[in-house]
Amino acid sequence: MNIEDMLKNYLEKKARIRFKELDIEYLKENLLLNKSVNGETKEDIIEGICMSAKAMSDIPVRKSGGFYSITEEAAITCDEEFLKSNASDYKQIVSKINSIDYELEPIKREVQQVEIFLDGLTEKERFIAEKFYIQSWTWEEVVNYYNQEMPISKGLRSLKSIKQSLLKKIERISCDK
Repeated sequence: MNIEDMLKNYLEKKARIRFKELDIEYLKENLLLNKSVNGETKEDIIEGICMSAKAMSDIPVRKSGGFYSITEEAAITCDEEFLKSNASDYKQIVSKINSIDYELEPIKREVQQVEIFLDGLTEKERFIAEKFYIQSWTWEEVVNYYNQEMPISKGLRSLKSIKQSLLKKIERISCDK
């Protein structure tokens, strides 16, 4: 990709990463909270088991003695029922997380490359890269702000010269000759 385009798209890509990581976090929370894609929780399954009570005459006696309890059955079988009812949802969530991770890899790589490029620049070059490319300032804004922030004032031609040197330096850093 073109170095100038990489610099111009840096903030957008960084925001996209954060947005997609938020999606992954939400999906992982659903897995940890034992929620299915349709929102059914373990509590919902327990309630469903308990609500499917049989008629009084159908209540069997446990083999170990004592009476059979619907609540006891729900507690014992809820994990098994949850996995049965949500196996495809679980696979779907994991697949979605993997898909997002796969989509993010090249974007993360490009953002890291830009950060490496910026680390290799001088203060003046970094200033131009950040203001002109990354923040999309006009040359007039860059010149005015530069002259306010830096001890030695520079004109438009000098700043454009710095821009050319920073692009050449980035090409050397990335070994794209």
